[in-house]
Amino acid sequence: MAPKPPVTPQVSPRATGGFVHRQVIGTRVRPLRSGTSPFPLLPMLAAAFLLLGAAQLGFWWWETRLPGQTATQPATQIQRFAGIARLHDAKAVATGQVPQAQRLTVGTRPENLQFGDAMASVVVTVFTDPACGTCRTQVRAWTANLPAQGVKIVYKFWPMDPERTTPGMLLELARRENVVSPVWRSLQDAGTADLDDGALLTMLDRAGVSLDRQRKALVEEGPSLMAILEPDLKTARDAALPPPPVVLVDDYLMDGAVLQPSRLNTYVHKRLNGQTLFERDDLWLMKK
Repeated sequence: MAPKPPVTPQVSPRATGGFVHRQVIGTRVRPLRSGTSPFPLLPMLAAAFLLLGAAQLGFWWWETRLPGQTATQPATQIQRFAGIARLHDAKAVATGQVPQAQRLTVGTRPENLQFGDAMASVVVTVFTDPACGTCRTQVRAWTANLPAQGVKIVYKFWPMDPERTTPGMLLELARRENVVSPVWRSLQDAGTADLDDGALLTMLDRAGVSLDRQRKALVEEGPSLMAILEPDLKTARDAALPPPPVVLVDDYLMDGAVLQPSRLNTYVHKRLNGQTLFERDDLWLMKK
């Protein structure tokens, strides 16, 4: 007689504590709790989409700001340049391009003190304070060996002390009185000493502008003297320039903290030859 096939016992869910056991020949199947969702991944997918949405919103917010800027501190013009340049650097590395050095447009005004070749093709602009001894020393070192032909040096007033504008006003008065040359020589002869207002008044007096004329000019012509200085002061403030001296070559901003006279000479000769200045020239904006 043939053996009877085995009979699989039927067990009710209630008897097994809510579990249903389904027997497959030779296989044990993990029990399925009654009432369990057939789609357990739906909550996980929803959470993932929420996280992706939050990340996208954060990226959009980041795109509207520069790296390192807080929400309460807007970027200055130089910081904007530097931030754009950092992003540009990453793209340049990927494409093999060399980014150009950043520039700050500062026009030459007729009232600015100018020395050198009037028909120059290269303009070296210096923001400085004539009363600052270290500024005069640094500027003299930078400009001493620049070419005489094809180069013009333009000076703009940028005070070491933002509240002290008398040195700039007196220098503008010297220009009006046609005594810039002797006053400038006196400034260079003063060496590294910082000059107070009394020393500057004495220089103009020796150059032919009497003390009475100077006092009258500062009182009666003070607003017009300041009006000449204000455009350059505004340019420097808007660009958040560091303390003087600050030098530019054809609007290429130099890092005065590390700039050596020989390097400045090299950049000027490159511009005389019509070459573009690139960041690989170690020429860079002031780090803020």
